[in-house]
Amino acid sequence: MPIINSLLDTEFFMLTMAQIVLHMHPDVNVRYRFVSKNKKRIGHIQELNQEIDHLCTLRFKDDELEYLDSLGIFKKDFIEYLRLFQLNRKYIKAEIDNNRRLQIELQGPWISTILFTIPVITIITEIYSKYQSINEKGFHSVEDTLDKGEQRLAKKIEYLTTLLKTGQLSGFKFADMGTRYRYSHYWQGVVIEKLKKQLRSYLFVGTSNPY
Repeated sequence: MPIINSLLDTEFFMLTMAQIVLHMHPDVNVRYRFVSKNKKRIGHIQELNQEIDHLCTLRFKDDELEYLDSLGIFKKDFIEYLRLFQLNRKYIKAEIDNNRRLQIELQGPWISTILFTIPVITIITEIYSKYQSINEKGFHSVEDTLDKGEQRLAKKIEYLTTLLKTGQLSGFKFADMGTRYRYSHYWQGVVIEKLKKQLRSYLFVGTSNPY
């Protein structure tokens, strides 16, 4: 299954920024450039480009637009803009440069490129994480990685619960804003559900991912 399957699988603030760009800077052209400093993992460029190809086929679904409209912070013209919106493949190029580093360049109208940023970084992170989960026998050890993640998450929740009970977190709350840093979409969902269930609204107030 592709890594990104909805244009809502992003950070919410990117949508509010896109609305501002549409209304105030619709004619501005921009150039983004990402260069990885990690030369050890320079492979998988074909997989990365395939994921970007898929990303550029996605459109906002009717129920997604209805959800955004129901929030009351997006203007009707922006919702209708999103109804027609599709990321354009010609605005993005991913390759390995002469220094054996992953390089991604985005160039085009700001309003047409702004929604690339979070999904592309998320794709890079997830591909990297997947190939970090290869054991000494050369097999993907995703289950082992997730098991370790569960253990670490349980310890962190226990630690926060202890601090809460002893009155050391008065007035403190936090939210998930880790979409572009996640191990996988599945794991982000696991973390959010466990935090919701075990910390409720006492500490955990939700996620910035509208998907």
